Amino acid sequence: MPDSDPDLVDVPGAPDIPGLVFRRYRGDEDLPTLVGVFNAAAETDGLDWLVTVDRLKVEYDNQPNFDPRKDVVIVEVDGAAVGFTYIYWFEETDGIFAAGHRERLVLEWSGKGIMRAQLAINEARAAELAAAHATGSKRMGTVTAESEVHRLRMLESVGFEKKRWYYEMLRDLREPIEVPPMPEGLEVRLVDPDDHRRIFDAAWEAFRESWGFREMKEKDYQRLTQGPEFQPELWVVAWDGDVVAGSVFCWVLPEENQRFDRLWGYNDDIAVTKAYRRRGLAKAMTSRSLVTLRDLGMEYANLGVDTQNPADALGLYEALGYRVRKTFFDLIRPMD
Repeated sequence: MPDSDPDLVDVPGAPDIPGLVFRRYRGDEDLPTLVGVFNAAAETDGLDWLVTVDRLKVEYDNQPNFDPRKDVVIVEVDGAAVGFTYIYWFEETDGIFAAGHRERLVLEWSGKGIMRAQLAINEARAAELAAAHATGSKRMGTVTAESEVHRLRMLESVGFEKKRWYYEMLRDLREPIEVPPMPEGLEVRLVDPDDHRRIFDAAWEAFRESWGFREMKEKDYQRLTQGPEFQPELWVVAWDGDVVAGSVFCWVLPEENQRFDRLWGYNDDIAVTKAYRRRGLAKAMTSRSLVTLRDLGMEYANLGVDTQNPADALGLYEALGYRVRKTFFDLIRPMD
């Protein structure tokens, strides 16, 4: 590997494939390349997600504790991108240092040892980040779909274990939607732009007892407001006077719907602040969000759920007519 090229990354143990190189991210000029790899890999892994250049730029510009020039490595064979890695870190509220990572690779290069080399890149970077920032226990973690068989097999072969199970769920909006009354004293009203921040703050705080919770950073708010999912005119927000009692963030992605020939909307991040729980608020807000999406012409509503959520969110969604579509795992491996 030429010493004169600072972008190249030496990966001990990488497979001996002619033309195979690993190089660092060079800035926004690489975004179209990453988008192409992401969408190709997602399609072969059975993940019908669509990433755009604008969407990825928002993520890269606003991910806390993430420097893409150091934390993203692109895999090329004969000058063509076939994969990439990224990693970021955060500290959970119990002091655990967590390195979130991802290895993406197009199908034709799977099973050749490249993805294991990608993981080695992330392992080395995680060790550097932990040395600089960790004060207690350390772990690496990544979310993987059940359909990503090559990656799942590779991670489990090197000691990663399934820690949490998540479902992607769909609700058919062509079926009847029962809308219960709001709990006494609470109301839903249109979202005022001046309230965006406190609605977001309340929603984040509502997940404090969730597994892996971390404190919010300013970049988290910027990522929300700059991304295509920011459609506050569709939000369902419950108020007790001037206090946010709960919220459901809804959005529609026309490009994604067109790409996959479907009519889906999302009603995810269903949050109820602690003082207003066990009053039927989540059910009342979620049912109203289903009506919102239905009235936009959507045929299905999509959300994700932690199956081990202590508030039994899974049971609520099943009662509201959601059905499981895909399964995802949070795979964890200690660094200690």
